[in-house]
Amino acid sequence: MNYPTVIDTLIKKWNFSEQEHDLFFSALHLIEYKRGESLQKQGICSNQLFFIASGLVKLIIEGYKERGFVFEILTSNEILGFNTLYTNQPNLFSAIALSNVHVFYIEANIITKISEQNINFYQFLCSEQQKNIQFILHKLNTLGNKQIHGRFSESVLYLASEKFKEIEIYNFISRKELAELSAISLDSTMKIINELKNDKILEVNGKEIIIKDLEMMQRLSKIG
Repeated sequence: MNYPTVIDTLIKKWNFSEQEHDLFFSALHLIEYKRGESLQKQGICSNQLFFIASGLVKLIIEGYKERGFVFEILTSNEILGFNTLYTNQPNLFSAIALSNVHVFYIEANIITKISEQNINFYQFLCSEQQKNIQFILHKLNTLGNKQIHGRFSESVLYLASEKFKEIEIYNFISRKELAELSAISLDSTMKIINELKNDKILEVNGKEIIIKDLEMMQRLSKIG
């Protein structure tokens, strides 16, 4: 079986014993989600850790009447499920496939059992949870301190980042989802796109948004 790079790489760092290695891989399962299907649902308890082998997954806090805030997009070799790994509490957000997604999943009780025995693995889990917290705090700072142009600019820069370099991301994310990623309305999103297009800061080619003036986009993102 071909495992995603994230598993092959991290297994070497975790320094699993033979028993831990066998336990981990015997509990690992492959599943496919179609575009639009939920990997985990807000308000429902999850008991798995997901290793994304391929595809895109949006993390969204769902609100009233189909409103939502997309705060992150995961791609291959990223991991989902740290937020409820040790708590047995309901999910605070949903994870929905933006494309067809293949993931390997493992039950949380297996992860807990191994982490109790393996300090390297436990430290890895703590490190990943800390990264998640830092990312969420950054998003909160954006929401609290930036106006709509700043939030929109940050979202477009995020989608143009190295993370999505090999992905034609706008084939998978709609304008509505771009609005949700920016925590602004769809109408405001379309208005800003037209403004920045007219100012030759952005170029629009079908669904794709191309940054023409990176310095100005970065400035808009910073000053908000």
